[in-house]
Amino acid sequence: MIKILPALPARWTRGEVQNWCIQGGTLSFAWNRKTGSFQAELTARHRIATKLQLPGWICKLNISKEFNTKSIENGTFQLHLEAGEKWSVDMRSV
Repeated sequence: MIKILPALPARWTRGEVQNWCIQGGTLSFAWNRKTGSFQAELTARHRIATKLQLPGWICKLNISKEFNTKSIENGTFQLHLEAGEKWSVDMRSV
C-alpha cells in the first residue's frame, strides 16, 4: 500500500514531490492546505496493482480515468494500471 502524507506535520502547509520512485512506476503530488488543493499523478512503467491511500484531509476529488480503479473506503483506492497508463487525482476547495 502507498500512503501519501500519512503523518504530515501541521507546519508543512504546502509542498510537492516529483517523480517519487515506487514499485512499477513514479508518483508525483503537490498540496496546499491553506487553499485546500491537492494533486497527484501515478505513472506506470510496468504493470501496477496496489492500494493508494490519500491524505485524511482530502474530501472532494476529480479522478482522471477509471481504468481498473476501485474506491475501497474513504480516501483509499485499489489501482490496476498497465505500463504507460497514468492515474491522476485533483482536489480543489470551492
